[in-house]
Amino acid sequence: MLHQVIGHDQTTTPYAGERPIVPATTNDAPRPEEFRQYLALLARAHLGPKQRAKVDPSDIVQQTLLDGHRKLEQFRGSNKAEMAAWLRRMLSCNIADAFR
Repeated sequence: MLHQVIGHDQTTTPYAGERPIVPATTNDAPRPEEFRQYLALLARAHLGPKQRAKVDPSDIVQQTLLDGHRKLEQFRGSNKAEMAAWLRRMLSCNIADAFR
């Protein structure tokens, strides 16, 4: 068990061998913009030459990042891998929407 937090800016004290628990701040959370190059790579790989003639991969990526920022409060993950999966799903939906 961990000791109670005494002050709002103090962290809990762990027992021997445990790491201290540091409250997450907005600065620690991954941001959608960090994944621009990754999403661009996925978009280019997913869109063939015929699709790229109709839709620019950078437009799909930009829409995905915009959606990610707008829906950031809905993100329930806690690390970069979960953020990447969340944005990948949005990218997939945006690609599908572009060809409807």
